[in-house]
Amino acid sequence: MKNIIAAFVAFLIPLFLFGCIDMQNPPAQEQEEDKVVEDSVNEEDEGLAPILADEDLVTRNVTYTGILEEGGVTIYQQGTHMLMLSDGRMVLLEVGEGKSFALGLYEGKLVRVKGDVSPTVEAGGTIMKVVEIGWIKRETNEEGDEEEVIRVICGEGSGCDDGFVCELGEEVGVCVSDGGESEEEAEDEVPEDEENEEEEVVDDVLDEEELDEEEDEDDSDEPEELDEEEATEEENEEEEEESTIDHTEAIEMMESEDYASERWTQEYCSSHVGFCVPVHKNWYYNSFGATTSVLWHLEMGAMPVENFGEGPLIVDLKSGDLSALGVSDGEVKEVGSKVIGYRSWTDGRHFEISGVSEIREPIEFITKGLKSDEEEEVEVE
Repeated sequence: MKNIIAAFVAFLIPLFLFGCIDMQNPPAQEQEEDKVVEDSVNEEDEGLAPILADEDLVTRNVTYTGILEEGGVTIYQQGTHMLMLSDGRMVLLEVGEGKSFALGLYEGKLVRVKGDVSPTVEAGGTIMKVVEIGWIKRETNEEGDEEEVIRVICGEGSGCDDGFVCELGEEVGVCVSDGGESEEEAEDEVPEDEENEEEEVVDDVLDEEELDEEEDEDDSDEPEELDEEEATEEENEEEEEESTIDHTEAIEMMESEDYASERWTQEYCSSHVGFCVPVHKNWYYNSFGATTSVLWHLEMGAMPVENFGEGPLIVDLKSGDLSALGVSDGEVKEVGSKVIGYRSWTDGRHFEISGVSEIREPIEFITKGLKSDEEEEVEVE
């Protein structure tokens, strides 16, 4: 019996030792599989880094119009101020790097801001680093007509750019040209010495007229004719400059753009007329207010629109009912070489959204999206 027990113990001891060694050293195949899994995880982590880079989430040169308010306490914990858009959305604001203006000066005012936007840390928000800001206000021009202008507010550590000075008004200080007059006014002014010389020349001419009336009449007429010819040439040159603006590059960029509804993240609103139109996220725009030919003039394009005529897509408010033009509200049709969208407006007025046929799609979108700034949307038949 003792021999049987000893043999059984001698058999169990090797089995126990082998099991311990096997648990401490798993098979080579399992070790290799674990290594492959770790390598694949590391590769995935490395591949996600550039996709989630902050720079890829930034949209540059975006413009918004709305009421600027103090930031206060929000769930986003970012930005110093808020911009309230006409459709109820909110954009958080903070001053961009290298800029010295004070957003607090614009609180409670209708403003236009430009900068780079990106998602907030907390999901669902948008924050802009503002590089340009202007106060949209109504002023009366020299002709007595009201117009919408952009003013830069100064004071409280916020200064003006070179060539401008801070002029204090009843409400706030605004930046104005330090010349005090336009170049045209300066050119029209004549120094006192030159005025005296002109008077002497006139006296001489009068004396000569008494001696020889016919000869002096010819001499006096020649300068006037030359002045009229020069003025006509200058007018023709100005018309040629306006008519030679090349929109080819901007139109090509607009042709290749994606016009899905989520890409229309900007909006232009006129508090004076009371309307709003959607603006594509990659577009620039500029309002020129009332002109000699239309009641309101707005231009848009894929390139900067700083001067009149630089925008290939135009929104005009005109006098007259659509019934007189033989078109219906919301209709988009070809008129000559252009595509025009029509929208009815109040008090016998209407909108025309126009451009070349290559940009018909955005013209149709803006025509449909034009709305009152007090209502959700203007009904289209």
